[in-house]
Amino acid sequence: MLNPARHSGEIQNNGSGSVLRASGLEVLDTKPAFDVTHEKSMVIDDRMTRIGSLNWEPENFEKTRDHAVLTTDLHEASELSTV
Repeated sequence: MLNPARHSGEIQNNGSGSVLRASGLEVLDTKPAFDVTHEKSMVIDDRMTRIGSLNWEPENFEKTRDHAVLTTDLHEASELSTV
């Protein structure tokens, strides 16, 4: 799920969405009732889950105080896939 636009109305995720779709992944827009969905998550092979607030840009690994968690808990992977 990707935010369709920033608060300013600037559209920024078209490129990411296109790359993900071209790779065969389903990409949906976030719920419009929320201005921003800041959580980032990914389920890999229905078994590994990555959940966090960390933006996936190199500078964010060194310059922000965001977080990310990796888990292989199958319940967590299933729950996140349902969302």
